[in-house]
This record gives sequence, C-alpha cells and structure tokens, in this order.
Amino acid sequence: MAKLFVPLPKTLTFMERRFVQFITRHRLFNHNHRLIVAVSGGADSMVLLWLLHHLKYDIIAVHCNFNLRPGDCDLDQQLVERFCQEKNIPCRIKSFDTVGFARENSLSLEMAARQLRYQWFEEIRRLLNADYILTAHHSSDNVETVMLNIVRGAGLKGLTGIKIQNNHIVRPLLWASSHAIRQFALLRQIPYRIDHSNHDISIPRNKIRHQVVPLLENLNPSFLKTMQQNLSIWNDWFSVASSQIDEYLHRSLTEENDKVIFRLLPNTQPELLRLSFFTLLQKLNYSGHQASDLLNFIQSQTGTVIKTSQHQFIKDRDKILIIKNHFNNKPITQSINAFPFETHTPFYFKAWIEPNTGQQLPLDANVAMLDFDNLELPLVLRRWQPGDRFFPLGLSYSKKVSDFLTDRKIPPYDKQNQWILTDQQKVIWIIGQRIDNRCKVTSQTQKILRLTIIPSEK
Repeated sequence: MAKLFVPLPKTLTFMERRFVQFITRHRLFNHNHRLIVAVSGGADSMVLLWLLHHLKYDIIAVHCNFNLRPGDCDLDQQLVERFCQEKNIPCRIKSFDTVGFARENSLSLEMAARQLRYQWFEEIRRLLNADYILTAHHSSDNVETVMLNIVRGAGLKGLTGIKIQNNHIVRPLLWASSHAIRQFALLRQIPYRIDHSNHDISIPRNKIRHQVVPLLENLNPSFLKTMQQNLSIWNDWFSVASSQIDEYLHRSLTEENDKVIFRLLPNTQPELLRLSFFTLLQKLNYSGHQASDLLNFIQSQTGTVIKTSQHQFIKDRDKILIIKNHFNNKPITQSINAFPFETHTPFYFKAWIEPNTGQQLPLDANVAMLDFDNLELPLVLRRWQPGDRFFPLGLSYSKKVSDFLTDRKIPPYDKQNQWILTDQQKVIWIIGQRIDNRCKVTSQTQKILRLTIIPSEK
C-alpha cells in the first residue's frame, strides 16, 4: 500500500535540507515511489544511499561489479553488501565480463561499462516495478561534462550539461559539489571506497578534473559556483532556442524513404538557419566538429555535392537534399542483347522491334523510337557518367550529358540519378528526356526499336 505520509527526522543538516528542497522543487519523486539506487561504493553514491535511507524513501540498492580492477572491485562490492545489510536495505549485485563485452561490441571499456549498467538497471526497474533509477552525479561531474563537450565541439546542447531527469533516470545530487559530498560523508561517518583509476590523467575527464579545473579555480575561487549559475542560464537559452529550432525543422523538413529534404525557408534569420541545420546534422549522428564543417554547405552553389561516409549532400536552389548511402549497392547496369527485352530493375523497362509503317512518333517522354539499324548491340542501361556526350535530337553538334541536364533545369538529385541507354559506340537515349539525333527514325528506317519505361517512385 502506498505511503501517504512519512515523517522525516526532526533535525536535518544543511546538506539534508538542500537534498529535500532540490527533490521537492524539481518534483523528482516522493515517498510513494519505489527507487532503484545505483551504488558503486564511492563517496557520491554511498552518500546518496545514506540520504535516501535516512529520509525513509522506498529504495533498492543495485551494484555492478565490472571486474576491471582486480581485488578492488570485490572490495567495493563487499562494502555495499555490508552497508545494505547493516541498514536493512534490499540489495542486488551483478558481475559483468566487461572486457569481453567491450571486445565483442568494439567499445571502449568506459562505454561498455555504461551500456551494461544502464541496461541492467532498466531490467531491474521493470522486474521490481520500480519508478525511477537514481544515480549520484553531482555538480562537479556536470561542470566536467560541459568542459568535455566544449572540447569535443558538442554545440549549444553540449553547454546544458547533465539533465536532472532523463525519462526514468534521476540525479538528485546534481546541485552538490564533490567536496560537499565528501565533507558530509565525514560528518555522518558514511563509509566509502576510493577508486584510484579516477586519478589516471590519461582519461580526458580526469585530466579536466585534476589539471584544468584547479587552474580555473586559481583565477576564480568560486569557479564551480559560477559554472552552476552559467549552466542555469545556458539551459534557459537552450530551451528557448530549441523551441524555435524545432518549429523551423517541423516546417522545413520532409523525409522520403532514404532522403531528407531540408528547405531554406525565405526570410529566416541566418543564425536560426545555421542552428537548425546543425541540429539536424546532430540528429543524423554527426559529431559537433563534423556538423560545424558542414554548416557552410548552406551557402554553396546549386549542384554542389558533398559525400560523407553516411550521406550525400546535394544543394538544389532553396533546399538541401541529404541522401543516405547504401554501401552494399553496386552500380546497376543491364546489358541487352536480344529482343523483345523486359526488366523491372532499376525500373520497368521494355524494348521490342517493330516494322516502320509510318506510325506517329511518340509524344510521351517515357516512350522512345529509334532506328534499329543505326545501333550496335549489345545495348547497355546505366546511369550517366562524367564525360558522356550525345547529339540531342534536332542538333547537329554534341553536348555533354551533364550540360544538357543542367540546361533542362533537372534538380541535382534527379540529375545525379539520371539513367541513359547506350550502344557500343554512343549514348542513344537520355531516358525520359531526349534521344540521340543519329538514331532518330526517318523515312529510310526499316526497323524501329520501341522503348518504354515506367519511372520508379522518387
């Protein structure tokens, strides 16, 4: 049965009062909620566990043994088990082969441990019908995260730091500094263990913690407090900016299968345009540095193409086309040696020979009639390539296929995917556009090659 009222201890220390105020102000959870508490055995998580138990919340401790520090990991586990036994706190422990998991999934040890623990936490939450998973991230962690984001180029979102709540994950110590937490552990005689790997400055976060932050504190002794104030303002900025960015993306984005169309809407602030494109790129899994490098593509000329490992970016007047790469697709060509011929790849295409009876030439762009005796078999159906030339119907001189498509104002994406039909010597049909003048049907033509297509959906 839910606990409607739980009396708190009569006297609370400053730390305990701030903890309760933070939970209340942000409406994180109450005594009616069941809470999973992630406990590593370090000062931060042991203080969090102590506070929640002291304040009579419904808690279950969970501890991960990642087996990364021989001996130390087992001592961490023993501390958590002993503390929970003394306080009569339900406790779940799980041992992981972190090295094996990292190797199998091509992950760093840090990322492997993160995936393993959050996956298990969520399994436990569902199994025990708990409401939230609590972690002991604090304000110093938050500042370090923001500084790492700045170094890595994470954009505006990177300045917002760690969220207080992210779905079922809640961080009720995010207001407290690591120093205040250790002082409170000393005051309340809360046992904890020191992870000596936290002093390894080859790890970027540790380098910031032990080398960069102290330098900044020499310049401003209240640096951490100042950063907390900055984070509050930056989060407000981000909230306002993201609402405008989301609204712009809603109006400007169209998704078609593996193609995203980003429209450059008129009368839009250049800053909003750039931020919206940057946000879209991050949604497409580009890093901050990669997204920044691609921002200038907004000002590129029509027809400009940039290829990345994930996509092709094509500028087309007032829009940018972003097409997903398909690495397993080899260039498709069809060789045609005999007639009648019919295929459905890459689109419906049919060809057959008929006598010239003076029939009317087609007006439909998807139908072509050629003088069969002017062709050298086999014919080849393929996409156009740079350097391809032909004599457009009605002209006595050749023209590059690329220039012909540009003059016809074919959009860049369609231009890139234009199919042609060739014989062994020449281009004979820009499919759906124009035949070659040398293959046209005349009064001297005896056999006609009739071609018909049904274009694929764009």
